[in-house]
Amino acid sequence: MICFISISFSDITGQMRICAIRVSFQGDDDESTSGNGQFIFSTDGIDCGNYTIDPPPHNRSYFESQLKAVDSYFSAVSYGKFGIDLENSTVYPYEEISSYSLPNSMNYYNPYDQDDIQEIRITGLLSDAVQIAYEIDQVDFSYYDHIVIFHAGIGQDFSLPFLDPTPEDIPSTFIDNDMIINSLGTSSIIAGVHQIKQGIILPETQNHLLFDIAESMFSDALEPCEYQYGLTGTFALMLGFATGFPPLWNIETGESGVGIFGLMDQGSNNGIGVIPAPPTAWTRMYAGWDIPIEVSFNTEIELPSRSENNLVRININKSEYFLIENRDHSIKQGISLDSMRYVIYEESGKNEYPPLINVLQDSLDIQKDENGVIISVPNYDIGLPASGLLIWHIDETIINAGIKDYTVNSNLSRLGIDLEEADGAQDIGYISVHIFNNPSVGYFGDVWFKGNTQYELANTTMEGMNPEFGPFTYPSTKSNNGSSSFIKVSDISESDSIMTFSVSNNLIRSGFPITNGEIIQSFIASEYPMILGISDSLWIAPINTLSNRIYFHGQKPFYKIFTIIDEQENHTFINVYESPILYPDYSGDSYIKYETRYDYHHPTNTITRLFTDESSWGFGGTPIWNDSLIYLNSFEWDSHSTRVFTSSFTYDIGIGNSGIARTDFDGTIINWEDISFKSISGVDLNMDANPDVLALDSSGYLYAFNSELMLLSGFPINEKLQSPILTRDLINDGYPEIVAKSADSSSIYIFDHMGNTKYKIISNRDDDVIGLKSITQKNSIITKSIIYQFGEETETNGNNWSFHHGDWGRNRKIELGYSFDFNIQSHHIRSYCYPNPIFDNIGTIRIETVDAENVEINLYDLAGYYIKTWKNEFINSGNQISEWVWDVYDIESGVYFAHIGVYGQKGIESNIIKIAVIH
Repeated sequence: MICFISISFSDITGQMRICAIRVSFQGDDDESTSGNGQFIFSTDGIDCGNYTIDPPPHNRSYFESQLKAVDSYFSAVSYGKFGIDLENSTVYPYEEISSYSLPNSMNYYNPYDQDDIQEIRITGLLSDAVQIAYEIDQVDFSYYDHIVIFHAGIGQDFSLPFLDPTPEDIPSTFIDNDMIINSLGTSSIIAGVHQIKQGIILPETQNHLLFDIAESMFSDALEPCEYQYGLTGTFALMLGFATGFPPLWNIETGESGVGIFGLMDQGSNNGIGVIPAPPTAWTRMYAGWDIPIEVSFNTEIELPSRSENNLVRININKSEYFLIENRDHSIKQGISLDSMRYVIYEESGKNEYPPLINVLQDSLDIQKDENGVIISVPNYDIGLPASGLLIWHIDETIINAGIKDYTVNSNLSRLGIDLEEADGAQDIGYISVHIFNNPSVGYFGDVWFKGNTQYELANTTMEGMNPEFGPFTYPSTKSNNGSSSFIKVSDISESDSIMTFSVSNNLIRSGFPITNGEIIQSFIASEYPMILGISDSLWIAPINTLSNRIYFHGQKPFYKIFTIIDEQENHTFINVYESPILYPDYSGDSYIKYETRYDYHHPTNTITRLFTDESSWGFGGTPIWNDSLIYLNSFEWDSHSTRVFTSSFTYDIGIGNSGIARTDFDGTIINWEDISFKSISGVDLNMDANPDVLALDSSGYLYAFNSELMLLSGFPINEKLQSPILTRDLINDGYPEIVAKSADSSSIYIFDHMGNTKYKIISNRDDDVIGLKSITQKNSIITKSIIYQFGEETETNGNNWSFHHGDWGRNRKIELGYSFDFNIQSHHIRSYCYPNPIFDNIGTIRIETVDAENVEINLYDLAGYYIKTWKNEFINSGNQISEWVWDVYDIESGVYFAHIGVYGQKGIESNIIKIAVIH
């Protein structure tokens, strides 16, 4: 067998050689275990006749049949890539009716209610078994890939609909090397010259009806043969463990992760244990059995039912994606096992609901060998509850963190492999109130197909329509951190052998993201939009055919590039400025900088280099474009990059990053000195023709100040962000939106001018925001790899901070091309006191006005006695903020009234604020 394992990919292919060892126990008549410690060779319980699952005798041939059954399963679900090497696998001892006798009784190896020693005892069972097998038959364990211990009795593996009378039956277990170390205090089990580092413990059968206790256990069952289970599913599950498949349930609590939809959870017991579910789409991909097809947006998909490489992948970001597969559970066209059972039930006058094994055996082309073991099923999906699409949400960050310690799906709120349940409930693994129809392990409503009534209950506007999985459906296509991906899987067809659906994205422009290179800018070439990008070289390409790239200008190692695009009528000048990346310990006296001009000729789609100049620059420098190219030395750049220039003021981060300074001809004032800031940008948030300042503090919280450095309502924003902080009207609401990446780089936030979150978009951590501009008449966000598009193009009239340093030229200016609209309805916007009540001696009274001339506050106590007056006269028009601090140290507790008077051209407007003071 070949089995190369890595965190993200495991090539599990080839044929396993299995060493199967039969062991029995010291004889007993203990009622806490099934049987008497010996293998059964005849039925002692309830006889189901020809419909008996895994019938006795349980001799050597019977266990060889069990190997055949699991080989058929793995060969089918891996498309022939993986299975058991039957010819070179061996069942020990060689005698047909024989077993190795262990030194203890069965209950010794799984003592009831002694959790502290149960793992030690079960590991001891593996140790005892291999050592006895070596002593008697000198088994060459090194020849085999896996060791499987088949013990007499039944497994302690199933929840029965009554109190379990045999709690000391032994649970099926994969014993890994950590369990050996922790239980036995040694790195391996020594059997002669062999070191055993892992093994599997399995029972001879999972069919309770074969034992004498069945008569009492199932005495009240109308159809006890319905409670039979085969060994194939449990065997396949344990071999999945042994070959490197992570369990997809919480192994500590037993909470299901993917339910009946995957082998490595409750799907191992589908079809009463003889039709285990195939591994999940991710598990098959991880094993190397399926290679998904990565689809781009605006794609129509035709997806055949589960078969090799018919698996669709839709990327959310670099670590999250959706896997979509078509699973067909029909035994004939449009007929499932359940529907056939129901037909038989109706034909019997609703008197007899046939056991599944009867229908399976009578109506399906299964293979049952001479030992009575079902060794092959034509389709291992027939145990699923419905046919249709399964949509898996994969998070490789969670998978990579949990794959070694079996915690991939240990947290129900953050699963590494999560089924997007079509009914919108996402209830797999949770406690269910439904006793007889438990959806918490999965049911038909979780499968995607047209006509799914449970989907329509969760999405009432979609009744009678083709289902859609998108940003506003239940469930939605959000990422695991709550960011919207805006992916849409729509027009999902009825279940069929070939299903159809569409893949699109509401925000991302068609053709994006790009995967080879990065976007630098966009420009217009003869009215046609183009992209300027970079990989090893600069390149340009039409926005609609990004693969048609023209490469030019190779990138110099350790040099940074700054480009200026000069758009002409039928050609475009592209100026490339290169300067070396200087590190803090750079000690050179000078360096070489380069300037190269290219001419892109639109009619011929060709680029010509016009010239290259190189010069020595003695002080280092960063280029900016301010009507012409200027190089700033490091000191000048540090100062320039923390400023905002307006027609009336210059704003700057204060000395030592403390506070915000405002400078004009009258001097400099500084405010907010108790806060450390790391970046600022300029914008007119409230459209009053006065620039405001956006300032990001050292913790990542965004403040907004008016031109007088008064804090604007709605700020600071309670989300940690990073620079650049960009602004532009994106959604045509007449106000600029604020765009920034989250501090952890996982999301792009879009806030309105009041600081409210409008969008939270999933993003790759290395996909930096480049700028905001109009592209193809759409307001757009440009990142390194994606163009997001929003409302129709708006004219900003200079009210935008579209790139990191204002504009593409880095001039950090905001020049508003409009005046304030004086057609106002009221001078008074709002007035309030914060905090209110005042507990800690200090309260602040705030009045927000628009185009007022002055405001006045008169304060009175509850009895109407005058306390004090505050006044403010305004010089600036537009939106205005006035604040007064009220020290209530000497004020008695009680209720006070602030009478507000706002004076302007529209007369006097008044308001009353009720303020409580509590000491």
